[in-house]
Amino acid sequence: HIDGTARFWPLVGTEAVTNTLAVGQLNPDDLDRFDLGREPERKAFHRSWDHRHLVNWLDLASRAQPRRKLAQGRHTDVIWNAVVGYTESLRKDLQPQEVIAELEQIAGELADRGDVSSQVLAALAGGFRRCGDFRTAQRLIQQVLERRDFSTPQLMADWAVLGLGPLGQTPTELLRQWVRIDQPAADDVRWLLDRLAAGEPIRINAGGENYDAADGAHWRHDCFFRGGYRFGETLGQPPIADVVIADTPHPPLYQTERWFDVGGSAEERGYHIPVPPGRYRVVIHFAEIWHMAPEFRTVAVVAEGHDGGCRFDSEQTGFARPATCELVAEVDDGELNLEFKSIRRSPKVSAFEIFRLKD
Repeated sequence: HIDGTARFWPLVGTEAVTNTLAVGQLNPDDLDRFDLGREPERKAFHRSWDHRHLVNWLDLASRAQPRRKLAQGRHTDVIWNAVVGYTESLRKDLQPQEVIAELEQIAGELADRGDVSSQVLAALAGGFRRCGDFRTAQRLIQQVLERRDFSTPQLMADWAVLGLGPLGQTPTELLRQWVRIDQPAADDVRWLLDRLAAGEPIRINAGGENYDAADGAHWRHDCFFRGGYRFGETLGQPPIADVVIADTPHPPLYQTERWFDVGGSAEERGYHIPVPPGRYRVVIHFAEIWHMAPEFRTVAVVAEGHDGGCRFDSEQTGFARPATCELVAEVDDGELNLEFKSIRRSPKVSAFEIFRLKD
């Protein structure tokens, strides 16, 4: 078999690896040593693949076990990259229904060979979703969740987004399915659906824990984020700033934060919250708890790809003083996307609230 360490790429070349994969002779134990997440290796691989390559690769992935605990995430990424890369290569030349038929055939052949791993099913769900077959994508994700052997906050959120958005299910309808997929990783989505079904606001304490305010408002611990860090996380410090917040009855909301790298992608600089299609008022809370004069921070908030003029400027508000800004967002795909952009220094957020507006 071919030992797929990164240093072997220049020696064996993608053609040799692809030819070996075509006849299914790779060793499952070596799967986690392939790094198909980097360019140009991944593109070169997928340009030369056909149906049998992906079937053998995914069959290999279902039988492989990562060598180390830390390799589990990479193992999942390798599987995801293979399916997404192959799907995207097909979409360049085929109609969506033709790609869907190809993915259905691949899924069927894998099932005939034996048990298909949850990571492979989740990746195939991503392929169906990209082609617009949302019902099959949700069914595969639910199948993964019901197995209880592989789940991530992202996978749970994707299941809810598909239901609330393109499939047009209500929060109550999704809750009826819940008994079959209840598990610890799903707590945040279950809480969200309960709030949506009751018509209650969604309140998130960014970077913080659950907080029950004196006015009866419940703020959920930090969830539905992509990327970023809690206060003090990169320095090994406590996640709560040792500062006194003035002029607010809710200081705990402003003593924590989630901040994001300036150079990070838009996808990794914000929150992605499953909600039904409609109009929403979003209230964003800020307080500067790190930079002091003469250093200042300015943040712009983008909702659903639109800049509604929501800004935070610590030069104007001062240190350890709360500030809010509001915007209205129109959601049509089952997911409210909030992006935090840097104007000066790293973008951040302390907390936010989401209110459904009447149609």
